[in-house]
This record gives sequence, structure tokens and C-alpha cells, in this order.
Amino acid sequence: MEYIRNDKFKDEFKKLESMYIFPLGDVHYGSSTSNYKEFEKYLELGSSLDNAYFIFMGDLMESAGRTSPGMSQFTQDILPQEQYDWVIDTLTPIKHKSLIFHGANHERRVQIATGIDISKNQAHELGIRYVPFSSIMRIKLKKCAYNIHSMHGSAGSTLSHTKIKAHKDATAHIEGVDIYLMGHVHFNHTEEIIIRRPNIKEKRIDKIKIYKIMTGHFLEWDNSYAEEKSYNPLPMGAPIIKLNGLEREIKVMSIEDFK
Repeated sequence: MEYIRNDKFKDEFKKLESMYIFPLGDVHYGSSTSNYKEFEKYLELGSSLDNAYFIFMGDLMESAGRTSPGMSQFTQDILPQEQYDWVIDTLTPIKHKSLIFHGANHERRVQIATGIDISKNQAHELGIRYVPFSSIMRIKLKKCAYNIHSMHGSAGSTLSHTKIKAHKDATAHIEGVDIYLMGHVHFNHTEEIIIRRPNIKEKRIDKIKIYKIMTGHFLEWDNSYAEEKSYNPLPMGAPIIKLNGLEREIKVMSIEDFK
């Protein structure tokens, strides 16, 4: 696990009275069921906000090859090289607002077959901090700071409640974090949890809200492997997180809140 202080953005962040975080992933560009146009709406919104930044959660590409499971090699309708180029072309305009680029299992298919980490190469081309697995990032705004844990994840859960449990289990050993982000399970869900933490300086017990957030997806259900396996259809989209820079306050929003 990596600890990220984001010195690159330090001067920008300390002036901000608020910040939006867009954790985006599971686009699976190249799959015949990818709704990448919906993903691009989030990029456009984030680009239009001066105080918005991106975390890329992985599985931006379908990246199916000869050793990929099932029929995925034949159901993708865009070749992997074109998928790779789309990621570079699409993210280049907002690379200066991008905090983390996570590795994930679909891109890792190429690494397993060839030894080449294409996510690392894309992050290097874009100049975005590459995190192959997980990280805790410290964001210090004008008057307060936040710790954000993020990872693509690897749970095999198929039901909503088991996805929630998988995220809780995977992060149970990680403390001192305000926001936990996980992709992979194609579920846009936020759980607000109140914890109690001793405040030694003030000699009291503080009640603090932390957030466990699964970061959604951009795949259609019809004619997909999810339909084939009769998984529960889950709404498409991703969360948008607003951080208050003047006092500790976290708000999880949707793209509909900006219309």
C-alpha cells in the first residue's frame, strides 16, 4: 500500500474552500456493452469545475485476449490497441486534474500474458501517479484535511449485500481514513458509518462519519455477461464526492445534482 501526500498539488489544494473528487472506473471500453459516452459526461462535468479532480479506479479497458475468460475476446468490438489509445486520448485533456491511476484486473490480463503492465505505461504517458493496488492519499485543503483510501478491488460478490460486506472486509484492517473507495463490483453505493474516536487534547469522545463507497460502472446490462448469469441489474454511473475545505464535511453526490 502506498501513502500519497500529493505534493504536486499542494499549492492548489491549500487555497481551496471545497473540492470535488470524481472516482471513475469500470468503463470496460471495447466491450460491446460499454456505455463510454456516459463516462465521458463525468469527464466533461469534472473538466468544467475548477475545483474538481479525478481518481481512475481501473478497468477502463475491456482488454480481452486469447487467454481471457469466456467469450470476452469475441464480444469486444474494439481491438485492445484502439482501447489503449482511447484511454490516452480521452484522459489527456484532464491529466493535470488527475490524482491517481489504478491498475486493475482487466488491464492486468495483458500483464499476465506478456509481462507488460499497460496501466503503468498509460499512467506514465499521461503523467498521472500510478498505483497498481491500493493507496492512502492525504488531501489538505484550506483549513482541514482528509485521508482517502482507494483500490480497484478483487471481490467476486454478485449480490448487493455481499458486495457491501466484501468492501467492509477488505478494508477492516485500515484505520484513520475518512473515505474508502473500491471499484470492480459494478455497484454505485455509499455507506455512511459513525465511529467514535477519543479526542485526547479535548478530553472527549468525538463522533466521526466515515464513508465506504463503491464507485459504480458504465456497462449496459442487456446482452451482457451480467444478463447471461442473471445478476441483479444495478444502475449505471459513479459517485461524486464533495469535500469541505473550511470544516470537516463530506457529501456524496450524483451527476444529477449538477443539472
